[in-house]
Amino acid sequence: MGLERVVESVINLHNSRFDRQIWAKGVTLNIGVYYELLSQGFYGGYLVGEPMYVLKRTRNGNGKPHVITQELWDTTEYENQRIESRVTYKFYPDIYNDETNIMTECKGIGGTNNNLRLTQSQVDSYRAFQVGKPIPKIRFLIYRHGLPKEVSKWRGPVKDLFRDLSEKTIYCASFPLSVLLNIIKYSKVSQFTTEEGGYLVDRLSIRGNLFDALLQDPEDLFRRLKLNLDNFHVRRYLSPLDYNLAIEPSPKLPKYVYPVRQFPILQIEDRDHESWSREFIREYLTSERGMDAKDVTQYLQDLDRIDDIPF
Repeated sequence: MGLERVVESVINLHNSRFDRQIWAKGVTLNIGVYYELLSQGFYGGYLVGEPMYVLKRTRNGNGKPHVITQELWDTTEYENQRIESRVTYKFYPDIYNDETNIMTECKGIGGTNNNLRLTQSQVDSYRAFQVGKPIPKIRFLIYRHGLPKEVSKWRGPVKDLFRDLSEKTIYCASFPLSVLLNIIKYSKVSQFTTEEGGYLVDRLSIRGNLFDALLQDPEDLFRRLKLNLDNFHVRRYLSPLDYNLAIEPSPKLPKYVYPVRQFPILQIEDRDHESWSREFIREYLTSERGMDAKDVTQYLQDLDRIDDIPF
């Protein structure tokens, strides 16, 4: 598989208009926005500007649990569930492709933000979503950039920040949920709690040099993460030559065009995603949802006919 596949997949971003307000406050947030837009260009899908919800069963036993979008959440159809259900998770994936059922989380690391930071709620939400039908694919894209060390002190308009990121992206590492879960389980992950909006938020921090090691020698890192490289497709690409990221933030603002300097892309995918997913579902339903072996087996047998998450 050559570069042509990557080139074909990025064309859909050209001359796009985005309803989302992309000029978010703060350098770190804007770095995230930039890589969301770039990732949408590489892999397609749409930017998720509204939350998705994972609901439990209604108290009266009627209705089924759902993973639903904000659009559905606001409709009359879900009025009773809004009243009677308890939201298990409310989360904001970066990109969702409803044609391929792939959900993507994008992160930029570098400078003083050298580590990958996730909330525990994010990880729990993706694990819950993985149990749904049809079996989804959940992908993480980690971009390392070469901005100055004190990123938080960067000053200037956002359009200049996007220009710098277009010139100074060093690499992208792409991997599935199966890899992330083993990274969390078997690597040195810092866990801490912060306060946000009056709530305590559990967070995870993964050292950025782990992704450097992944790019340089995935076989050695997988061995340390207790993963068998034979269970994955590992491909290396260069981002397209002479590729321009075109952004039109609003009809009242000019369109900005950013030539993106080539950088290496490491893409890791499950070789047999369905088999891994079924094993994950079995363990998840048994250990975290308390389902007995008979019910879990029945669920797996009926997976093709089940539309909802079983909790």
